[in-house]
Amino acid sequence: MPISPVLRQEIEGTFEIIKTRSTHLEIVFLCPQPGCGDKTGNRSVNIRSGKTNCWRCNVAGDFVSWANKLGFHFSSSSGEAGMGVSLADMLPDLNASTKLFLPPVRPLALPKGFTPLTKEPKSCYTRFIGDMARRKNLDLRTFRDAGAGFTREDPEWEPFCIFPVREYNTVVYYQGRTYSEEPGEKTKRFPGRDKVPYGSRYWLYNIDELRDTKARCAIVVESILNVLSLRNKIENIGVNGIVPVAAFKHSMSKEQIAKLLRCPDLEEICLLYDHDAIAASWKSGPRISRMRVSVAEMPAGEDNSRMDPNDDVEAAWQAFEERKAISMNSSSVEAIEKLGLNLGGRDVRVLYRK
Repeated sequence: MPISPVLRQEIEGTFEIIKTRSTHLEIVFLCPQPGCGDKTGNRSVNIRSGKTNCWRCNVAGDFVSWANKLGFHFSSSSGEAGMGVSLADMLPDLNASTKLFLPPVRPLALPKGFTPLTKEPKSCYTRFIGDMARRKNLDLRTFRDAGAGFTREDPEWEPFCIFPVREYNTVVYYQGRTYSEEPGEKTKRFPGRDKVPYGSRYWLYNIDELRDTKARCAIVVESILNVLSLRNKIENIGVNGIVPVAAFKHSMSKEQIAKLLRCPDLEEICLLYDHDAIAASWKSGPRISRMRVSVAEMPAGEDNSRMDPNDDVEAAWQAFEERKAISMNSSSVEAIEKLGLNLGGRDVRVLYRK
């Protein structure tokens, strides 16, 4: 059976792919067959035939059948709803007892009547959203490039600018930001489980750019707008190898961390939050032992509240350039204490060098 595009996405998100030897007709990856001991990438799967073989252990056959015998199950091949890929045994950086589930990458329907801003540049909705973008120190062009849009047909989402969240260029989630802010009203909207089976904890906004550009550093921020601001800044100064991603909250889930760990070129994760949020992030997250982790704190504003990167992207970039490393040597412990971080007793062994 041929490998479908969705199944290919699941394979690439599960195994350690050797990109330099993979082609559009063949995926090459490290063989997880027990006793194989492959360290260079000896297993491949043919896209057209669906057959797999390892030149080291010589175990061959139909890819799906072979994978199922090893405990890997793919929703795109079984057709069963809700099935995902368990990576607990594939990520040595995660505690063996950690239950980890990554859902399949499947196309998700946006709110009824979703209209990209590019389709109706002169609409009153486009004008309102443009005003909101400027209030956030951004512009309409940035929103258009992000694929944002609006709807007239869904009352729940009509007052919001809707941002699609993509993985492998497939819409898997979305979030709304109101374009008519009212005092005391929430400015963000997340879809409910009745519309989206897997919530925000399973996705990272802008992870495709992180993978495609083979970036070495991911700046983790809270919101989509933070990502857009930092992307503009990075493009303007011509820096390569640094990509911002959004976790949607002031913390990262173990699923989001797992996705970052699966980016083979990534060397550093920088948390660009206020210090209280960073502490919460480490309390809830699993340990990371192979990735450099750093902290960038936004400065306090005139009202003593922590500034948002959209308020002053220059301050955000300066915070990134002055980021501090998390490690367990004595000097780093002092730095952690000065930041007021609470690591929850976790053994975070991360070495950092600029």
